Amino acid sequence: MGYIRLVRPVNCAITFVSVLVGAWVGQSISWNWALVSAAGVAFFVCAFGNIVNDLMDIGIDRINNPNRPLVSGRARKNIALIIVNVIGVAALIAAFFLGWKVFIMVGATIAGLILYAMFLKKTVIGNFLVAVLAGLSFALGGLISANWYCVIPFIFALLIHVPREIIKDALDIEGDRTAGATSLPMAMGQEKALMLGALCLILLCIAVPVPFFLKILNIAYLILVVVGSYPVLIVVIVRLIKAPEHKELVFMSALLKVAMGVGLLGFMLG
Repeated sequence: MGYIRLVRPVNCAITFVSVLVGAWVGQSISWNWALVSAAGVAFFVCAFGNIVNDLMDIGIDRINNPNRPLVSGRARKNIALIIVNVIGVAALIAAFFLGWKVFIMVGATIAGLILYAMFLKKTVIGNFLVAVLAGLSFALGGLISANWYCVIPFIFALLIHVPREIIKDALDIEGDRTAGATSLPMAMGQEKALMLGALCLILLCIAVPVPFFLKILNIAYLILVVVGSYPVLIVVIVRLIKAPEHKELVFMSALLKVAMGVGLLGFMLG
C-alpha cells in the first residue's frame, strides 16, 4: 500500500485525463491508439515525478509530512529507486515509438521533474516550473491530435497550479526553513505570496468564459465551470486575501483540486 501511495495514482489519473482533454478541447471526442498511449506515458511520467519528489524530500518530510511512505517506513528507498528508474525508462521507450516530438517533450518533462525535485522545488521559481510541467500534459494531447486549442487548458493550468503550489509551500515553511530552502512564501513573505496566488485565481476567473465567447467551447462548458468552479475559486481568493490560518491552507489546496476536476469535465463536455 505504501508504494501505491508513493505513486499517487489519483494525480496520475488526472494527468492521463489531461492529455485526453488537450486532444479533445474544442473538438469532437475521438479515440486512437496514439492518444491512449500518450496518455498512458503521461500517467507514468507523473508517477515518476511523484516518486522522485518523495525520494529527494525524505529529510524535509520528516518534519512536514511524517506520514509519507518513505519516511514512515511503509516503502523502502532502495525499492523506490528501482521502481522510479523502471518507470522513467519505460516512459521514454514508449514515447520514442510515438514520434520524435513526443519523445523530446517527454524527455524534457522528465528532466524538468528531476531538476525540480533535486534543485528547484524550494526556490522562488519552483512554483512556476511545476505549473508549466503540469500544463504540458494538455500540450501533449494537443501535439498528438494537432489541436492548438490545447493552449487554453495549458494557460488555465498555469493559473491554478501556481497558487496551489504557493499554498503547499506556505504549509511547509517550517520544514523548508530547517532544510535551508527558500520557497516563494519565504522569499516574499507568506502574505504577499498568498496575494500573488489570489491574483492568479482572479485572472483565471476572468479567463474562464473566454473560450465560450470565442465559440471554441459550448454553453455546457460555461454552465459547468461557472456553477462548479466559480464558487470554489471565489472562496479561495477571499481566504487568501484575508491571510488564512495554517489549518485553512490544507482545505484550500483541496478545494483547488476540486476546481481542477470540474474544469477537466467542463473541457470534455465543451
